[in-house]
Amino acid sequence: MKHLTIHSVEFQQILHNLHIEDLQISSANQKKILDLLNAGDQITPAKIKELYQRG
Repeated sequence: MKHLTIHSVEFQQILHNLHIEDLQISSANQKKILDLLNAGDQITPAKIKELYQRG
């Protein structure tokens, strides 16, 4: 999988889709999401929920 950055077209599309759903993500959480995506682990609802609970 391609290594994503804040400026990657793919990541910007994810942020755009979340914006359409009226979800805003802070810069700090964007970095955490990138780390999760780039780790190569399977992304599950539980991992995303854990990310938001830890802030």
